[in-house]
Amino acid sequence: MELSDYRRKGFLPFCMEEIRLAFNSGIDPKLIEQYMNDTAFDNLQLRQIRLGLEQDLDVSAYARTSMPCEEMEKIRERLLKEQSERDLDAEAEKKLEQQQIKAEVNRKKLHNTLSFFRIILIIGMIGVVAGVFLFGREVYRIYSEDLFITFKRDEVILECEETFIPEDQIKECSQGNNVMIIYPSFAADELGEYTVIYQLSNGLKTIREDLKIRVIDSTPPVIKLKEDEIKLIRDTDKFVSEDYIDEISDNYDDDPKIAIDDLDWELDEQDIRYCVEDSSGNKTEAVLHVLIEDKPKEKPKPANTVPASSSSSGSGGSASDDGNSGGGGGNTPQPAEPAKVYCHNVTVKIGTDPGTAAYSTYDGLSGNITITMQYPELNTSVPGTYPVYYIDQATGETMAVAYVTVTE
Repeated sequence: MELSDYRRKGFLPFCMEEIRLAFNSGIDPKLIEQYMNDTAFDNLQLRQIRLGLEQDLDVSAYARTSMPCEEMEKIRERLLKEQSERDLDAEAEKKLEQQQIKAEVNRKKLHNTLSFFRIILIIGMIGVVAGVFLFGREVYRIYSEDLFITFKRDEVILECEETFIPEDQIKECSQGNNVMIIYPSFAADELGEYTVIYQLSNGLKTIREDLKIRVIDSTPPVIKLKEDEIKLIRDTDKFVSEDYIDEISDNYDDDPKIAIDDLDWELDEQDIRYCVEDSSGNKTEAVLHVLIEDKPKEKPKPANTVPASSSSSGSGGSASDDGNSGGGGGNTPQPAEPAKVYCHNVTVKIGTDPGTAAYSTYDGLSGNITITMQYPELNTSVPGTYPVYYIDQATGETMAVAYVTVTE
């Protein structure tokens, strides 16, 4: 297929740009057609497929329309890392093979040299025999030389991201011989166990020593809270524990686990523990001290308090303080203070009788006034917050408003 064929298929402009880059980078058109010929891919998914093809990766592991581009990128990077490690191992094997070939050549040279001197010995040349003897003794000395490498410790334990210098791990080695490190590009960026190969040769023979590396994470995660202590009002405030976290981080894990204590509203004082744990089992705790208080209630001191009576219509009832209550009693002196209604907000469960819920807001009244309670909006079958109005019967003025909160 040509680039124009993809355009006719209906690829979006951003997707066409990725396909054009794939053609320009010299990717086999058959591979482009095999993995990129689907309009269901978006441009970010096509980019990950194009990059994988440019890097000679097997993109079939992630070239699927159902896979998010972030997951595609992670798989591509993992495949690229594995490819790099295979190349590194191949390079190490090649170096080792070259060293063995060199040793074999030296061995053959020695063999040929000894054969030559054996012929000279047959001829009977005493001088040459003496030379061969001296040379053969030197070769034997070299061949018999004790080659060794010792390390400062049997196993090296590194913290994650700690710098590793292979040469610094050698305690002692044979004098006059160079140590070749087969795995010099090791980086402590992943937890686990690794092997670094050290090789030593004197031209006639070669030895190899392996050093075990273990990368660990002993650094605990970090957690910071926005506050050390808070105060809450019972039945009024809400508590969301995550809202008080200022920072959570770890040197290795992007998303360490966190466990948070539950708040007990029945207690007046409590410590909420935040415990963060990374994948290596390192833990850090932070404590939020919580003080819980009851909602303060207004305590009026009215001259007379007459409870309001319920009304089945839902419009309310009345209460008065005019100094003439039933029963034939005498006149009560009127208070000098202005008329005032005392009430408070309440919270009830869903299904509570509306009249009971409305009248539970009433505390009392003072002054020469007759009131009517009205709550036309109150619906205790649906969660929410509804007003209850206290209205002066004489003037129609709203003297006070209380609120009923219905919860499940």
